[in-house]
Amino acid sequence: MDALSRDTIAALSTPPGRSGIAIVRVSGPRALSVACRRMRGHPEPSSLRHGRVRVVWLEDLAGTTLDQGLVLTFRAPHSYTGEDLVEFHLHGSPVIVESLLADIAHDAALALPGEFTRRAVENSRLSPWIRLRPCWD
Repeated sequence: MDALSRDTIAALSTPPGRSGIAIVRVSGPRALSVACRRMRGHPEPSSLRHGRVRVVWLEDLAGTTLDQGLVLTFRAPHSYTGEDLVEFHLHGSPVIVESLLADIAHDAALALPGEFTRRAVENSRLSPWIRLRPCWD
C-alpha cells in the first residue's frame, strides 16, 4: 500500500444537490481528529466511541457555526473501509455541505470515485471476486 492510499480521505456520500439530509464520510488514520476539529468544544478523538452517534454543532476551522448534525464513529478495523471512519449527517443544503467539505479539505484529501470501496477491498472488508446476481436468477 503506498503513502497516498494511507492518507485520510473525505467525500459526500449522498447525491449532490438539495436534500433533507446529506452524509459526508471521512476515512483514514486522521478521520477521528478531523471530526473532532469540526465539533464545537473539540472533544478528544478518544472520546468518540465505535458505533455511537453524537448530536453536535459543526464548526469550520475559523469557529464559524455551520450546522447542527450527527457524527457517527466507526473505529478500525470494524468499519466499511477497515480504517477509522466518521460520518457527518447534516442538513442537505448545498451551501452547508460545500462549506464543510471545503473546510475538511484542509486536513484530508477529497476522495476519488470508488476510493472508499477500493480501500474496503484492500483491507479485506470486501472481496473483489464477489459476483452479484439478480435476485430473480
